[in-house]
Amino acid sequence: MPTRLTDTEALLWSMEDHPSLSSTMGSVMLLDGPPDPDRVRRTVAHTVGAVERLRERVVEPLIKVAPPEWAIDPRLDLDHHLRFLRLPPKAGDDELADLAAMIVNDPFDRTRPLWQWTIITGLSGGRAAVISKLHHSIADGAGALQMGANLFDFADDAPEKPAIDLDALLRPDDDPDHDDEPIDPDRGRADSLRAGADRLVGLLNDAAGMIADPGRIGGIGNDAMATFRSLSQQFPGAGRHGSPLWAERSRNRRLCFLDGDLDGLRRSATAHGCRLNDVFVAGLAGAAVGYHHDVGAELPEIQATVVVSTRSEGDAAEHNAFVPVAITLPGDGAEPGDRCRSVRTQVDEAKERLAALGGDPLGSFSSIAGLVPSALTAAFTVDQASRVDFATSNLPGPPVPVWFAGRAVTRFRPIGPVSGTAFNATLLSYGERVSVGVHLDPAAIPDVALLRRCVADGFEGVEVTLR
Repeated sequence: MPTRLTDTEALLWSMEDHPSLSSTMGSVMLLDGPPDPDRVRRTVAHTVGAVERLRERVVEPLIKVAPPEWAIDPRLDLDHHLRFLRLPPKAGDDELADLAAMIVNDPFDRTRPLWQWTIITGLSGGRAAVISKLHHSIADGAGALQMGANLFDFADDAPEKPAIDLDALLRPDDDPDHDDEPIDPDRGRADSLRAGADRLVGLLNDAAGMIADPGRIGGIGNDAMATFRSLSQQFPGAGRHGSPLWAERSRNRRLCFLDGDLDGLRRSATAHGCRLNDVFVAGLAGAAVGYHHDVGAELPEIQATVVVSTRSEGDAAEHNAFVPVAITLPGDGAEPGDRCRSVRTQVDEAKERLAALGGDPLGSFSSIAGLVPSALTAAFTVDQASRVDFATSNLPGPPVPVWFAGRAVTRFRPIGPVSGTAFNATLLSYGERVSVGVHLDPAAIPDVALLRRCVADGFEGVEVTLR
């Protein structure tokens, strides 16, 4: 049976009507050699069979006040979502990064399930790679990693994934004429109207509660607006602006990666009396200052964002449970340790505010934003995102070695959504190694090589080595 998108999922889906606000995320998974294509197909089919959301597409309602629905796509074509590509001879990591940026930023066909895996062969040294992309409305980063676990084996001699009959899963009623179009249009229209009416009644009840308790209005209103700004790619406070050097925005994207050891981040966090993520964000702030210095510009303040997970034990993988938090960091002249402590303090304060709100403040505000025309929401989002210097995310990957279709996975590299900011930096661990994916807008940051070098230097400032 179709299920409605949550308010947060619906907002992520609708905001992508604006081409600059893509919420697609992805990864590059490096393999020790090219996998067997038939085994890859069985592995991916097994994963699609295990995760229902990968068999579903978004169906828009007849009446816009009702939320969209997830519904099985009976015409799902594995060959559309699973692709094979060979790079020219001696292609290396730079060519792979360029290809990954192009694939991840190629818009989804919104009439199909919102995922894709591309198997890349021809890399130098006989290596291969898997470029994955997933729309954020399906899951957050942590959920995407949980769903992706169905792809992996945990030993080099693991048996192949069992064959699965996808056609049977796509047509569970065994009716060859089964389709996802409503049989009775009047009934579909009535269902949409009923859903819209229920939603409006709930919102009106919330409004009535605020009127009955005036003390709630200021707190909920202010926190809701802050949360909405955070959702709209982690905006800083009203009136604040980020780097004047990084003010331009475009739909173009570039990508680079840096790798390091998890233990180095742990040691730095201990030395500075902070958490690992505080060190990560402080290193990026140092990179922003360094880039500006290298081109002769000043950066007294840095506008950044940090994703705070609200996941609970037992939450489904296909689920969004996060709140992006806007922070302001000291720029020119600040010590790296001061930036670490500033991140820690601001994130702790934000967590306290979220705990005081209770429930799901992101989802609550998304429900109200869902009634605003998507064009207005997108215009607000684009304007506010131009104020953000960089957005961050930090994800724990597999803690043990894994294999894909009989090949060892040697590295995981993350790709977070830019969504109108100057750049997104995402940290992903794999065993005792980490990779940082820097996904940027070249209109804001034209010198990709310089930014990559500045990121390495910024982490040197917090005693972490990335290459």
